[in-house]
Amino acid sequence: MKAERRSRTDRSAQIAAVAYTLVAREGPGALTLRAVAERVGIKLASLQYHVATKDALIALVVAEAVERYRQLLEPFERAANRDDPEKALADAVALLCRSSTETDLLARFEVHFWSLAETEPAARKALDDYLSLYREFLAGLISAARPTLSPAELKKRVDLVSALTEGATTIGMALDAKSRRDFESTLAGHILDICRE
Repeated sequence: MKAERRSRTDRSAQIAAVAYTLVAREGPGALTLRAVAERVGIKLASLQYHVATKDALIALVVAEAVERYRQLLEPFERAANRDDPEKALADAVALLCRSSTETDLLARFEVHFWSLAETEPAARKALDDYLSLYREFLAGLISAARPTLSPAELKKRVDLVSALTEGATTIGMALDAKSRRDFESTLAGHILDICRE
């Protein structure tokens, strides 16, 4: 029984990872139960044992994205709470503005996810939840670095930083490597200025 449960969990994790990568690399139109089943190497009926509907698949993909995001940002949350909150904020902003294999895949996923949310109600709700998590993360970092901010001032900074980093995702993807590095560095400086005001 335990081996069967672990096997099901392993298969669900594999399905989630494949579906996430499919959306990130090929866009929301590629996210179908059949396409995921083919890439996982199982029959459609077997996939439907784990994920019965497209809405369930979207929920699984979002859970995968949230988990990847949490793993990426968790060290900064820990550092902000016990080490140097200013440094944790600066390091997190640098990560959010800098391209890397993981952040580029996440950025592509987010851009495609915005598209998917326009046509799929389940994706819209999931995107709202995903962005709430992101905004909570930013609020935690900023408030740790600037504990005297009023709730209104904290919200203002979170709004500005989240808008800048989300917009930068789209802009950065369109730039050549040198321009992108310059843009990322400049943007990170501007974001830290906003947080430190």
